[in-house]
Amino acid sequence: MATKSLGTTFTFTPAGGSAAKIGQLSAISELNCDSELIDVTTLSEQSGCRRFIQGARDAGEIRLTGFHLKTDAGQAALRAAYESGKAGTARIDFPDGAAYTFPALVKSCSLGAAQVDGAIGFGCVLRVNGAVESVSA
Repeated sequence: MATKSLGTTFTFTPAGGSAAKIGQLSAISELNCDSELIDVTTLSEQSGCRRFIQGARDAGEIRLTGFHLKTDAGQAALRAAYESGKAGTARIDFPDGAAYTFPALVKSCSLGAAQVDGAIGFGCVLRVNGAVESVSA
């Protein structure tokens, strides 16, 4: 059965700092783990088909979207990590108890446009900088 995403949390721990939940999030993009393929086809391949082995794995980028809140410690931690250029550790906790952690660099932070009858937006792109690991409960 499918699980609702309401209740999902995203936490960021900057290098040398304390963990802070990112508040006011409305969306967290998927973790898209992918890998390079290494062609190992030989001239003697009888099937006429190429053969591959898995190369380096890459989990890409993850995008956070939400609403700006000046007093949110998590948003401030992401902006500070962007300014310092130092990697931190990210963690996603899903309502069904699944949790994942990974090292990440803050690639970009943005504040949304201000509009009449609109909330000021917040956005952040994190570059996964290593392995994504499942966290045991």
